[in-house]
Formats: sequence, structure tokens, C-alpha cells
Amino acid sequence: MIEVALHDDGTGLIGLPGRSIPLAAGNIAAAREQAVRILTQHAAAQPLPLDVYARDAGETVHFTVHPDGRVIVDRPGAHGRTAEPLGPSLVPAPMTPPEAYVPAITPPPLPVAVVDVSAPTELESASDGGSVHPWTNLVEEVERTVVRPPAHGYSAVLNFVGQEPVTISGSALLGRRPVAELGEAIDQLIQIQDDSRSVSKTHLLAEWRGSTFWVADRNSSNGTRITSASASTTTILTPGIAHPVQSSDQIEIGDIRFTVDINTPAQK
Repeated sequence: MIEVALHDDGTGLIGLPGRSIPLAAGNIAAAREQAVRILTQHAAAQPLPLDVYARDAGETVHFTVHPDGRVIVDRPGAHGRTAEPLGPSLVPAPMTPPEAYVPAITPPPLPVAVVDVSAPTELESASDGGSVHPWTNLVEEVERTVVRPPAHGYSAVLNFVGQEPVTISGSALLGRRPVAELGEAIDQLIQIQDDSRSVSKTHLLAEWRGSTFWVADRNSSNGTRITSASASTTTILTPGIAHPVQSSDQIEIGDIRFTVDINTPAQK
């Protein structure tokens, strides 16, 4: 859960896993813009959507920022998911980072989110006397954000023992009967034949981000292991933490093994 707190004087705090980012923008509108940039950039580097609770000048809202830039907002009366107004007991406590947090992996810089702030917005109309809820301003800032799409031309071929190879050029979920989460955009659902039922129904997320192929365990029962072809080391994945995959690496999901062949545009 990502927590955001913004104040009228332009100060605030964003609580990301293992660290807090202070904001000092001078005014509330500039603080919202900074918060949007940080949230969308962080979401673009994650394998799973971000759940965000934002406290904006006393108002509280919950919304989800997806890696591809989509936003789903929980608000009363909205189509799809709705949320009841939050009472005082549900307001998140002040954010403090864990004292002994050590990230499992620090991925390289990924495509930066781009926010279009050239056109007049409701933030500007509110400053001229309009009445717009503070948290609505923050959500609309996020919804206007566009994340650059990943580079085209890359693909990964998964070579299974006793099963047909599978090619992934976007995002995919692997499992015995994989199902995407509500609001999650997935290009492929890859069903794994596993008579021993060691593979979970939705076991693994595999996804291209720019020129890097990533995988992340989806809280599977029997885990995911990657054996590096270059270093001859085996890594047991922490659920929800993305891990980069190189060509010829071997991946084990339950009792099922497969190798990965990475194809770049220059190879095609």
C-alpha cells in the first residue's frame, strides 16, 4: 500500500516500500504535480499495480495506478468499483520507512512517465474561485498521465520440456488456469500442463519493460526459481518482486522447468 499525504502549504510525504519521499513544492498544486510524477514513475517500474491511499488537504481517496498508466479510482457512485467515504479510523497513520528494509532487487532506470501540464486544468480553475475537491484534483492529475509504451521488436521464447514453446512480446500470466486481476491489462494467458498440480492457477507474471524481460512470482504455493546461465546461481523469487531474465536462463515454477531465449530487434 502506497500512502500519500499533501498539505495546503505544498509540503507532503509519499511512502514507497522501504523509503519515504518528502515534498516541498511551495503550494498544493505543485505538490500534486510532483506526487503524480513520482507515483507514475514508480508504477512503470513495477510488475503489479500500485494501491494508493492519498490524503490531500484533509480529503482521503483510494485509487490504483497500473504499470501501463491506467488508473482505477474508488469513489462513491462510480461505475465498477466503488468506495464508501473513509471515516477517521481509516485514515492512514503517519508514514515511516521500515528500519531494516533491504530491497531484493534494484532494477535499472525504466521509461519515465510523461505528464502533460500544458493545457489549463481544474487545478487552475480552482485557484480562480472554483470549488473542486482536493483529492479529485490529485486523481485527475494521475488520470491525465501517459506512460511511454515499451520498445517494440523484443520477444522471449519459453522452451518447455514436453510442451510447445511460447513466445511473449508483451505481458503474460502463466499457471494451470491463469486469471488476470480486476482491471489488470495482460496480453497473454498461458496455461501450463501440470499433472502433479505443483503449479499454481496463476503462478507467474512475465513482462517486457523496454528492452528488459522481467518475471515476478504471483504468491504461488510452490514458488519460482531462476538459474542464471551466466553466473550458474539459483535465485528463489520473493513474491511480487520483479527479477530480470537473460537469454538461456532456466526458470522453475513448481515442478515445471523451461529455458528462455531472448530475441532482440537486431537478431530478427
